[in-house]
Amino acid sequence: MNEINAIQKRHNAKRTYLPGNEWAEEAHRDRATLLTKVNALQAQIDMLMLEWCPEEMTEEQMDNWAKYQVPVDEATEAAIEAALEQGDAK
Repeated sequence: MNEINAIQKRHNAKRTYLPGNEWAEEAHRDRATLLTKVNALQAQIDMLMLEWCPEEMTEEQMDNWAKYQVPVDEATEAAIEAALEQGDAK
């Protein structure tokens, strides 16, 4: 959240100094950055909820989570398994 606050402060400060379209372009970039961060945080929340309290997830959260699931190929799955086994051995 500190990053989001910093972006908002930077945005507010630049609003005074940037004329015309430059302000709009900067605002658009800041908005896109904020949306990316918000979506990443929501994905983390959904992942944790799915693991720890799936019964409390809304249908919208479940649908959104399902929309972004992709199959993992065998090579990637084997690499993940190997990494997990190495982590357990430590």
